[in-house]
Amino acid sequence: MIQQRRREMAAEIKPIRSSHPTKPISTDRPVLVSKIEGSGDDVNAAVLLNGGTAVISVSDDKSVRIWQRRDSGQYWPSVCHFLTYIPSCLHYKPDTKRLFLGLDNGTVIEFTVAQDYNSINQVREYLSHQSRVTDVIFCPASEWVLSAARDKFFVYHCTESGRRLGGHQCSGWCTALQYDAKSKHTFVGDYSGQITMLKLEETGPQVITVLKKQSFCTCVWFEKSPTDLWWGRCYHCVLGHESKQTGDPRMVTSRFLPIL
Repeated sequence: MIQQRRREMAAEIKPIRSSHPTKPISTDRPVLVSKIEGSGDDVNAAVLLNGGTAVISVSDDKSVRIWQRRDSGQYWPSVCHFLTYIPSCLHYKPDTKRLFLGLDNGTVIEFTVAQDYNSINQVREYLSHQSRVTDVIFCPASEWVLSAARDKFFVYHCTESGRRLGGHQCSGWCTALQYDAKSKHTFVGDYSGQITMLKLEETGPQVITVLKKQSFCTCVWFEKSPTDLWWGRCYHCVLGHESKQTGDPRMVTSRFLPIL
């Protein structure tokens, strides 16, 4: 009798349905608009300029190139500048036409780009790191250039004086960097799987909190509204954290948001 009742109960069990409505899968696919060929080696970073009429790229052949779209629709280089070391990352501000390159030897170089995109001029070198720069960000509001590298350090310099303002050593190679200029908070992801949240001041950085996971962080994205921190890691995972700041900036709470 008991076994019969168990069989009846088992037959009544239904699969659990998600409370979230199923979103239709889009069948739209990206359309190839144009392709730029001619780089001598692997391209490490690229950014669109002027609505796509020009592109800045850096590659393993130690070059920084500016490609301009011609009347034929093809892109041809108007600038091909070779550096002493491989440029590994870049950050460009179109309103001021200031270009920052992180190099394989740990140096960050600042350039200005001409109005017609036909030349670049070096402004300053920052001896930021002892190893390959993995990410660089320039903040014009505070005139700071932020960088992270494989030497496990995050550092930031004043672009007006060239002075090093501060730095922080992470647990592993620094792999990703994001910065919120309004609150002056930065997020540094590293190879150990941690994301360190720092409050930046003229006198140096202050550690706010550290988010820890198992596998190394590959990318970080901070969404200002709402204040969500999204980051990617090994094993094809994307994770999210929601940060709420109350009173003392050290009082930060984080919770895991599942990605459906």
